[in-house]
Amino acid sequence: VPFAKEPPVGAIIVFDCTGEGPRGTAYRKAGHLVIGGNPFDRALELNRPEGARIARRAGMVTPPTYPFGDIPSALRFLKKTDGKWFVKVSGDGIELDTYDAPDSEFMSRYLKWVQETAEVKPFVLQQKVEGTEVSCNGWFNGHEFVPPFDITLEEKKCLAGDLGCRTGCE
Repeated sequence: VPFAKEPPVGAIIVFDCTGEGPRGTAYRKAGHLVIGGNPFDRALELNRPEGARIARRAGMVTPPTYPFGDIPSALRFLKKTDGKWFVKVSGDGIELDTYDAPDSEFMSRYLKWVQETAEVKPFVLQQKVEGTEVSCNGWFNGHEFVPPFDITLEEKKCLAGDLGCRTGCE
């Protein structure tokens, strides 16, 4: 919600979700300290293929990542490609936006189900690598990162051994 009047001098404005880039930029130009609300927040989180491109341009090393705009093209890719896969769908959505499959056949079955049950947005297939997936999020005030950081272990199932219901991250 926009401020009813200009924030007081010295106020720190914090945005806690994506999509506030224009407001954050406007407040920064007015001389306020702003955390979050940056022009890249939507591209990094809500458009997975664009987020992957930005990460590569910044020199980040990531597992092999392949962007897709539709499920049929991903299914053709999976038919000729082996391996364990993650799918990460664009948008600020629900748990069916991510899935980790033990092989290409499981991923194909999952994508066919998604196609029948949900609106399909641009997505990436990312090859699984050994290790524990760690998520790290930080606030950026336009000049530097501002601690503390949010770090989670991306355990997707509630029980040890990858068993139980999907929980997101822990």
